[in-house]
Amino acid sequence: MRRIILLTGLTSLLVALVTMVAADPAAMASGSKLFVAPGTTHSADTSCSAAGYNSIQSAVTAARSGNTIEVCTGVYAEQVKITKSLTVKAAAGAIIRPTTALVNAADEDTALPIVAIVAVEPGARVNISGLTVDGSLIESNSFGGCADNFIGILYQANATGTVSGTIKGATVENTNSTACQGDGYGDGIFVQAGSSGTPSASMHLIGNSVSGYGKNGITCVDVGTVCNITHNKITTSPTAAVAQNGIQTGFGAVGPITNNTITGNFWTAYASDTNPQPQSDYGAGILLYGAGINASGAVSKSTSVSKNTLSNNQIGVQVVDSEASVARNTITESSPGITDSIGVYGLGCDAYCGYFNADNGKTLTMTASMGQTAKVTSNKINFTSTPSGSYGIWLGDNSWTAPSGYYPPAGSERVHVSGNSISGVANSILIGGGAKS
Repeated sequence: MRRIILLTGLTSLLVALVTMVAADPAAMASGSKLFVAPGTTHSADTSCSAAGYNSIQSAVTAARSGNTIEVCTGVYAEQVKITKSLTVKAAAGAIIRPTTALVNAADEDTALPIVAIVAVEPGARVNISGLTVDGSLIESNSFGGCADNFIGILYQANATGTVSGTIKGATVENTNSTACQGDGYGDGIFVQAGSSGTPSASMHLIGNSVSGYGKNGITCVDVGTVCNITHNKITTSPTAAVAQNGIQTGFGAVGPITNNTITGNFWTAYASDTNPQPQSDYGAGILLYGAGINASGAVSKSTSVSKNTLSNNQIGVQVVDSEASVARNTITESSPGITDSIGVYGLGCDAYCGYFNADNGKTLTMTASMGQTAKVTSNKINFTSTPSGSYGIWLGDNSWTAPSGYYPPAGSERVHVSGNSISGVANSILIGGGAKS
């Protein structure tokens, strides 16, 4: 009788296991692909018309490391967190557009809360292609207010794990909550390694479209972060709310920035600025801020900025406390141009460097004295209508005196300028007292 009872129990267990397997589309899926489509799910999970999942997060949760998530055409009202190595491949018209969102990450450097529509966590290698990420239906009151940074796609490494991957052909838009304009939050794509331990973040950002950001289109920060940023289209419109930047690489991050098209980063309220060095508050097409510095704050790697097309930005390329080669870029403005704008602007440190630390706890103002080299060669700069106060190239700026709340000029640049074609500007080239040949 005891054996019969045991066999009966075993039979029940086998039936339960079979039922569980049959109910799990991941276990029934053919190969390593999981399909996501709005609507009814299917146990077969073999195509977009017979998808096993109706949310991206449910497919990510069920997937094994190395699987591919096929995101079919449709709108997905959700946030997604990815903690394993996956490929996320989206069909045309596949859109993540949440209507509400919650804090789901924290800045690795400041610990400030982050609301990310897609968050890739330490330890994961994730390739994303073709996906549209749209924050247009989220307002700050849905996730705790303007103290939370709002990000379209977030990749984070820290001391517990690296992060890497490729974002290709994605569209990231509307990460600028209207309730938070002016607070300096809202990034399209954000990659960081964190400042503790020896983390690394290695990313390829290729052929993406980024628009409607609050602060930066693409941001790569921290020692150990390497971003190859190429062939992206980054667009915004002039605003009085906050100085925006198309691409920002800094605080130790490094990597080539090539063949991007960047338009419209112009802070229109600069004339009322109390900053003694107003250029540090300008919007820039490309901003290097402590790019390539090591953990001691010394420049250890150079950043190449080349073959980009930069139009109607208040500054085309801005280089602060960074080793850089700025070459073969096309920097233009359409009529009537932007008053006081600059094609390429560089200096040892600006009026804000004292607020930011290298990994050794010393401020950038203190470490900038280690020096850096800015090579500006073979760029084409044409502002067409000679806007008042404009400069083609201005390097070594140390022309301001800092009042309370700002920091004085610091450090110096070793500059090399040659082969540039400059027209339509009020001042062609200025090499200031903070530059050395």
